[in-house]
Amino acid sequence: MKHVLLALLLAASAVAQKPPNDLPSACGPKDANFEVKLENAKPAQPVPGKALIYFIQQAGSRLNQINWRVPTVLLGIDGAWVGAYNESAWFAMEIAPGEHHVCTLMQGQMGLLIRDQVETADFVAEANHVYYFRTREIAATNTEYLFLDAVDRDQALYRIASYPRSVSKQKK
Repeated sequence: MKHVLLALLLAASAVAQKPPNDLPSACGPKDANFEVKLENAKPAQPVPGKALIYFIQQAGSRLNQINWRVPTVLLGIDGAWVGAYNESAWFAMEIAPGEHHVCTLMQGQMGLLIRDQVETADFVAEANHVYYFRTREIAATNTEYLFLDAVDRDQALYRIASYPRSVSKQKK
């Protein structure tokens, strides 16, 4: 009986730790890989008739303090990856007005400490408006967590002024 109970506990633990095979439809393909660089840049302004979306990465300080590489966070809209960052940085892009679905994926790169984590959101973009989303990585004892939330303009502009712009391109 003890062996059966132990086997059930181990199996449940393994299933709980297994990352999902499929990503939400707002994301791009799971095997995507990006090259990321940082540059100093001024914030963009929306093009007439379009909306502008900012993604702002607030990287976890615990990983930086122990000199570990911060994981890459992929940014997706409506089923395609549109960019990435791996440090405190920002990324902006124009989008058409209408309903949009956002996906962020923190790719695990350090073994068991970080597993693939996905966050999603949806919103309706209006022409000539600016939208701000923040991703935050928070380290706990045994893992790193990713959070995605919409932030107000003042908080976003403060972070954008403090961080470099992330320029990324998907590796083929």
